[in-house]
Amino acid sequence: MHGRMLEGMLKRATLLLLAANTMALGQKAQSENDHKPDTWQKMKDCAAQAERVGPGEAEINKGNYVNHYSPKYDRCFVKISWVIRQGEEIKGQGARLVDAFEHDTIALSQTTFPPSESKNVCFVPSGIVGCSEAKDFISEHMRN
Repeated sequence: MHGRMLEGMLKRATLLLLAANTMALGQKAQSENDHKPDTWQKMKDCAAQAERVGPGEAEINKGNYVNHYSPKYDRCFVKISWVIRQGEEIKGQGARLVDAFEHDTIALSQTTFPPSESKNVCFVPSGIVGCSEAKDFISEHMRN
């Protein structure tokens, strides 16, 4: 009889420990989620800020703009794109990546057709780079 009683107590104790462990894991996961940024709110704030920054920047460059909140970088970016024309002929294109809240140009890629070293201007935070590298940098920041 004592054996069955002891066995029952062990089962109850095991179940209690299992339940307590499960609850502790759930609380840990919940507390970790409590510290994650509110991505949806940041996206909304980014869109609102882009509406203040983008139109003026795009008008200066006679182009258009698009915004992106990047969870990876925890920043709001605005990409301003434009086409360089000579009359009706397209002579080049450009894109500039701007931090919407800081109003800083982060990267620039401006290329002419046919390519001209003297008229191509391309840079990223580390300095002057090839235009394909600058385009890739801008694309990656607008994607992630």
